[in-house]
Amino acid sequence: MANIDVTPQIVLIIEYEVAQENREHFLQLMAESCEDTIRDEGCMRMELCQPQAGENGTYFLTELWRDQSCIDKHRLKPGHAKVHEDIDALLIKKRVSKLNSLAVNGWTQIPAELANA
Repeated sequence: MANIDVTPQIVLIIEYEVAQENREHFLQLMAESCEDTIRDEGCMRMELCQPQAGENGTYFLTELWRDQSCIDKHRLKPGHAKVHEDIDALLIKKRVSKLNSLAVNGWTQIPAELANA
């Protein structure tokens, strides 16, 4: 039976709904924000995604952070609030989910020995 433990890692999943006329600008701002954020201490992953069904204005951003203190430091960066205000101004809707990362048998990412199985 698998052992499941809560880790200090935090996953953020943000769903954005963007109007057609704002999508190009939204993607530009998101690309800049992701490039900046991935360099922050404790940011382990940034993925900007869209549904496989195609371009309908829905995008998802997934972030993996080492712990809450890293998120707190990120939010204190000069310009952080302005970037989010600029992005939010382009949106129809936004939904944020903050999740605890669970470790299964001690791992949170697929172990190397299973990656090629």
